[in-house]
Amino acid sequence: KDEWWTSWIVQKPFSDTKGLKEHILRNIEDLQVYNTGDEFNYAGWVNLWGTETAGPGGKVEHPRERFKKLQEKLGDVVMFAAQSPIGLDVAYNRAGWELFSYGYAEYPELIHRWLGAIADFEEKRINDIADYNLSPLVLSYCDIAWNKGLIFSPGFLKKELIPFVKQNADAWHRHNIKVFYHSEGDIRAIIPELIKAGVDGIHPVEPMAGMSVGEIKDKYPGLLMTGGLDNSQMLNTWSMDEIDSAVKEALTAGKKDGGYIISSSEIHPACDPARVVKMWESEIRYGWY
Repeated sequence: KDEWWTSWIVQKPFSDTKGLKEHILRNIEDLQVYNTGDEFNYAGWVNLWGTETAGPGGKVEHPRERFKKLQEKLGDVVMFAAQSPIGLDVAYNRAGWELFSYGYAEYPELIHRWLGAIADFEEKRINDIADYNLSPLVLSYCDIAWNKGLIFSPGFLKKELIPFVKQNADAWHRHNIKVFYHSEGDIRAIIPELIKAGVDGIHPVEPMAGMSVGEIKDKYPGLLMTGGLDNSQMLNTWSMDEIDSAVKEALTAGKKDGGYIISSSEIHPACDPARVVKMWESEIRYGWY
């Protein structure tokens, strides 16, 4: 179901681990076939570029052409080339937390194969849509944390996440595109592994999750960052002066040696437009260095 700026699964076609296993086996088979513009994510099969035709033949418009049209509307503003799923959060959202956990306990090798099939499919998509001349950046994502830390053990992530992060990053790097890894929450415990896997930067550096731009900049000076500002409270309850101070503080911490893109991670319907504009004004005021 889609509502406003998000979507979720209302009903799954299985209710136990046996049904999940059958679903996974079918999905692995389906993932062997890639069609231009298709993406497989937690919502299933989607085509984020639309299904409009390019002419009398009914050919689906290629993602690159769609991207060019969007870029024309934004002028010199750099857009991320795409959102690129790693796989783990696709799987646990498709299965549901409970069945994913029981399924992994019963048939871990099959779950690993499933994650590999998702990653292989995404690699095909990357090779189809990646174009440095369109955008030098991509947002590769997998939510693995909450405000107090990781939601999986480091050992599990080293086996079921990091190899596929590397596969994803390697694929984008072959097209000379920088990879920003996205996860909500506090991911500090896994940052060293992400760097080893080849990610160039992280997003969104959530202050409400204890993520500090200055701390990360000092510890990993070569790591790119985007984020550093809060959207859950700052953009709907803070005073204009508080917003101004937060922007100035984040930029002061992140500007050393460059590599920092300030942002609030996202702007959603709960954000106050006046506060959003204030954030932008402060970013323009303090953002030159």
